Amino acid sequence: MQLSPEKDLIYLSSSHSLPSYLKKLSGVRIRQMKTLEELKSFLATKTEYVIVIIQSPSLSLRTAQAFLSWGQLKLRWSFIFISQTIEKAVYQLANQGHPILILQESDDGEKIAETLTRRILGGLIKSRRQERQSVQSPVMVKKSAYSKK
Repeated sequence: MQLSPEKDLIYLSSSHSLPSYLKKLSGVRIRQMKTLEELKSFLATKTEYVIVIIQSPSLSLRTAQAFLSWGQLKLRWSFIFISQTIEKAVYQLANQGHPILILQESDDGEKIAETLTRRILGGLIKSRRQERQSVQSPVMVKKSAYSKK
């Protein structure tokens, strides 16, 4: 899937190379940052829409809130967190309408690349890990001994 070449994609990670799911994206400018200071100085110069991917071994609520406070200063930033372990409270931020996406790194790299592509293109993202399955099951209604009539 070809992405718009106008989009900047910032990848914040201490890793020395891009992960395979980012290498699968095409048509975006990926710029890797290794420190928060480098990210802050780069974002201070940007006026157009920028997507920031933050990769870390673990993601706490406090960390996510800190990045969201940056996002409130400039409305043209969007954060995507990719982490191996994620505090449950972080998922509540996304449910409260904050413009963030939270992905678990243990997911399939192909699925992460597909989800990133949909997000960058402005498409809808499914929040379920697995699709709902329709189930047909007989229901039995039993009269309780405590009911009147």
